[in-house]
Amino acid sequence: MASVVVRILCLGALLLGLVAGGPPENTLLWNSVFDVGHAILFILATWLMLGIAQAAFPRSSRKRVVVGTAIATLGIAAASELAQFFDPARYPSVADFLRDAGGVSIFLLIGVGTSRPRARRTMRALALLVATGIAVPLLLVVGLYVERDRAFPTLLAFDGSRWERRFLSLGHATLTRQVAPLSGQSPNSGGLALLSLRPATYPGFVLDEPYPDWRGYERLTFTAVLEEDAPLEITLRIHDRWHNGDFQDRFNRKLRLTPGAQQVVVRTSDIRTAPASRAMDMAQIRGVAIYAYHLERPASIRLGALRLE
Repeated sequence: MASVVVRILCLGALLLGLVAGGPPENTLLWNSVFDVGHAILFILATWLMLGIAQAAFPRSSRKRVVVGTAIATLGIAAASELAQFFDPARYPSVADFLRDAGGVSIFLLIGVGTSRPRARRTMRALALLVATGIAVPLLLVVGLYVERDRAFPTLLAFDGSRWERRFLSLGHATLTRQVAPLSGQSPNSGGLALLSLRPATYPGFVLDEPYPDWRGYERLTFTAVLEEDAPLEITLRIHDRWHNGDFQDRFNRKLRLTPGAQQVVVRTSDIRTAPASRAMDMAQIRGVAIYAYHLERPASIRLGALRLE
C-alpha cells in the first residue's frame, strides 16, 4: 500500500509540473525540448499508473490492467490539455496530446512485453518508430541552430536559408531575397534583398534569436539602398534576454535613409549602454528588428547582410 501511495504522489507531482510548468526560456530550442519532455513524462506516468492499477486490481487479467492503464493515462493527458483552457497564459494543444499518447505507447510497447520473440521485436520496432517521430522535430530545430551558428558573424544574409525562414518574421512587408548586387560590388557578395513595406504602424521585420554572443565585436553593419525619391526614417531595435518590454530597456535608433545607397554602421558599445538602468547583456542578444513607424505610403529598401565586425 505504501508503494501505491508513493506512486500516486509521484503521478500527481508529474501532472502538476505538466500543467503548471513550462520551458525555462521562451526560445525555439527550449520549446522543442519541452515538447519532447511531454513524451518522457508520460512514459513515467504510464509506469506509475500501471503499478497503481496492478495494486488496485490484483485479480484482473494482465490484458485488462494494461488496457485500463492506457485508457486512464490517455484520459489524464486529455484532461491536462483541457485544463489549460482556464489558464490565460497557456493553451491546449492537440500536438501535445499526441506526444503524450506517444509516451504512453512507447512504455506499453516496451514495458509490457510478450513471450513471443517475433511479437516482441515488432513491438520494439513500433516503439522506436514512435520515439523517432517525437524526436525528429527537436533534431531539426538543433540543425537550424547549427546553420545559424555557422553563418556567424553574419547575423542575417537574406539568402532564404532554412534557419532564416524559421527565425525571420515579417509584418506588413514582403521580402524578395538575393536580388542583384550593386554596381561595383563583387558578384559573389550575395546581392541585396528587396524589403517592400506597406502602409502600417510598424511595417518591417524581426529576427528572433540571432546568434547571441556579440562580445568582441565593435560594430554592426549593413548596406541599405532606398528606392524612393524622398528620405525615409526607419528604426533599428535590439534587445537581450533580460529585456522587460519597456522602450527604455533596449537599443532603439532611428536611421534616416536618403535615396540611393548608404552603409549603416552601429557601434556595439552604443548597443551595450542603451538600456537606461543597466548594461545590455552582449552575450545574450535575443532580437533584432528593422521597421518604419506610421508609414503612410509604400516604400522599398534593398538591404545587404547584417554583419558584426
